[in-house]
Amino acid sequence: VMHGAPHFNEALVRWLNDHPWQGIFTTDRSFRVLAWNRWLEDRSGLSSANVVGSNLFDLFPELVARGFDSFYKCVLDGQSIALSQRFHGYLLRMPAPTEVSIDHMHQTAHIAPLFTDEAVLGTVTLIEDVSEHLYRIDRMMFHLTASENVRAARQIRLGRVSDIPK
Repeated sequence: VMHGAPHFNEALVRWLNDHPWQGIFTTDRSFRVLAWNRWLEDRSGLSSANVVGSNLFDLFPELVARGFDSFYKCVLDGQSIALSQRFHGYLLRMPAPTEVSIDHMHQTAHIAPLFTDEAVLGTVTLIEDVSEHLYRIDRMMFHLTASENVRAARQIRLGRVSDIPK
């Protein structure tokens, strides 16, 4: 046991709530939300006061409708789950950042067990907004495609149709 550990733990929890770059929330074994950080408050529009103490699946029934409740049940068995934006789109539907022109936030998420040496106490979920990253990739692909189209048009104009990539 580290001397001064309670103060360190308190400071760490405060930092995770106040200065995160991603959403973090925890649940107990019954999926009752125990913590909901400021990032999630800001992005979801749901205050910690209104979320903490509520059942996760009552707050977000789409998790059950999409079959994502099974991920949380696996985590209670000690597994960690990674959700990719490419395959899952998002964990919790939230508005996209205003800088990108998409209808909802694209996310990657990690769901992991919170445990002691003896048992799994609940879950911790980390959510990362990847909307801006995907938007930049889409813009880059648009510009690359536009550049290829300009090159093809030049080749056609010069009569070099065989030089156009298929």
